[in-house]
Amino acid sequence: MALQTPGVDKRSGGLESLFESIFPGVAHNLAKHPTTPMCHKGTRLAVINDIISWVNDEDRTCRLLWLDGALGVGKSAILQTVVERCAEAGKLGAAFSFSRDSKRRKNARSFSLALSYQLSLAIPALRLDIEKEIKANPHILSKTLAQQIERLVLLPLSQLTELPSMFIAIDGLDECDLPGQVSILELIPTLLSDLPRSFSLLVASRPTTYIREAFDETLQDLSRRVTLDERYAPDKDIEIFLRYKLRGSQGHSTHTWPLDSDMRLLVDACSGQFICAVTIVRYIEGGPHSLEIMLKNLLSTTHSKNASLNPLDNLYIRVLSTYPDSPRLLSVLGILIVSSYQIGLIEALLGLNPGDVTRYLRGLHSLLVLP
Repeated sequence: MALQTPGVDKRSGGLESLFESIFPGVAHNLAKHPTTPMCHKGTRLAVINDIISWVNDEDRTCRLLWLDGALGVGKSAILQTVVERCAEAGKLGAAFSFSRDSKRRKNARSFSLALSYQLSLAIPALRLDIEKEIKANPHILSKTLAQQIERLVLLPLSQLTELPSMFIAIDGLDECDLPGQVSILELIPTLLSDLPRSFSLLVASRPTTYIREAFDETLQDLSRRVTLDERYAPDKDIEIFLRYKLRGSQGHSTHTWPLDSDMRLLVDACSGQFICAVTIVRYIEGGPHSLEIMLKNLLSTTHSKNASLNPLDNLYIRVLSTYPDSPRLLSVLGILIVSSYQIGLIEALLGLNPGDVTRYLRGLHSLLVLP
């Protein structure tokens, strides 16, 4: 069933054809992806305000900003928060999120279509020219990224004389396949040259080799880089997050648990990675024992023989080691890595009784995304 959008006449083709070409969730204005994260209230304020100030600065020297950081430091949550703030201020032109787990969002094909469609919503004066182009040349929907950007974005924008300040966001570029990364990075100089001066573009990604080299070389003089490291005090924000989540857990509205000393150990264990803090909360709240015991088990990692490992590795080791029959659990996890989540198949391969797989995986939702 095709998705419906108010204000678009399905019978007229044009933007409806463009809309139907976009997978639900790829565009902020179309459907917010159900797993889209947001920053916890009161956290990441320094970097969020820094980016918002850049968006609002009409005298900025660079109209391209690269937000980079390691896996799990909170790039997507920060960018989604910025996108929401820009949308509330009427400055959001478009927002696109890549994902290697999505068939339609792991390549660049949907990017140009989402960009064109969202801009037509943000700037209604674009709609007529975009619809005319699609009706006159419906094959444009299957053309190259550069051709689509030229015909469905840059050309319609060039027909307008007065344009508001607009912000365009691209999240998770490293999750796009390599040909798509190459196409988008090669296209950015053209976008910066031909987009109105009032437009700004932000790219968020891990500093993978190809993306880093592009920003260090061809895009260096065109961009500003914001790296999520200790300069933005992640430990303070992680502590705010952990205190709120753990002290609000069922049966623990007290302000004395966890102890400050235990909280410092948890924050240190995260090493600036918000994904680690989220995993800690899921582990403590979703484990088979009381919250106090789960926390005690987790903190014992600090004194284990594996303490020299990466703190996130220690956390995963601790979570896995607390479950009974670890060898059988590892066998189940091994099959999950190379196959789909089919309980009957896994139980048949391992000679298990019905219900065993569900029992083995119970409590592992802090590490696994299970249906």
